[in-house]
Amino acid sequence: MSLEEKTFKVYLIEDEPVLCELFLELFSEEGIEISTFTSPLEALTRARDEPPNLYFIDYRLPEMNGDELAQSLTDQAPKYLLTGDLNAKAKHSFNEILSKPFDVNKIKSIICSHVENYKRGLLA
Repeated sequence: MSLEEKTFKVYLIEDEPVLCELFLELFSEEGIEISTFTSPLEALTRARDEPPNLYFIDYRLPEMNGDELAQSLTDQAPKYLLTGDLNAKAKHSFNEILSKPFDVNKIKSIICSHVENYKRGLLA
């Protein structure tokens, strides 16, 4: 399978189903597969079997917070923390911490940048 035929995978881990639906509507396009998870444990299981190319992780989640989830993920895909909590403390080294409500253009820019790098073979 050539690089052009491979799909760029994005995981959103967010406990609000409405935000998951919105994310899918706003950022789904050809060549990009977006999967959303309301459970961090479900995301962890899926990531072990099918690691994505990029993560967006909410800070406040059931079962564990976004920082704990990021620390539990073993792959090297870039991780962005989404939070409305200005006092959120992250031990994991996220690529960036993005405030909620998220800026649609900023998220699009992040995804496009990583897709371009992926196409150039810099991300696997």
